[in-house]
Amino acid sequence: MSMSCRRFQTKSQRNLLFLLALGFILIAAFLLRFKAIKFGLPIITHPDEPVIYRSAVHMIKTRNLHPQTFLYPSFYFYLQALLYKTVFFIGKLRGVFQNFSDVSYLTLYFWGRFLTVVISTGTIFLTYLLGCHLFNRLFVKASG
Repeated sequence: MSMSCRRFQTKSQRNLLFLLALGFILIAAFLLRFKAIKFGLPIITHPDEPVIYRSAVHMIKTRNLHPQTFLYPSFYFYLQALLYKTVFFIGKLRGVFQNFSDVSYLTLYFWGRFLTVVISTGTIFLTYLLGCHLFNRLFVKASG
């Protein structure tokens, strides 16, 4: 957009265009991450996933909130365990599962990865907010 066009736009028009661009970036980031969500399944090749999966499942089965490992921040294990329990509960309400061991590990891996997709997409938005707080909005817009 040339400088001559910019002076004919109101501030609200520029803000609307920026919000549309930010929305497009967030949607594109989500879709790119979601597209790769089934990568490698059913064979688990990434070394981090089994540790997180086993820890979250162990917390559910033993009803003990101790994650059994501290290689990663514990809050993520709790989020995964909560998500797994939610998947089981919804499946039980729908008559798909009778007990937690009926839930396929592939189902839990999928939803665990989905949680990661949501968190990582949210990180982009949080980075934008942090940039707005620390720097000039114009600088943040230009860097996006």
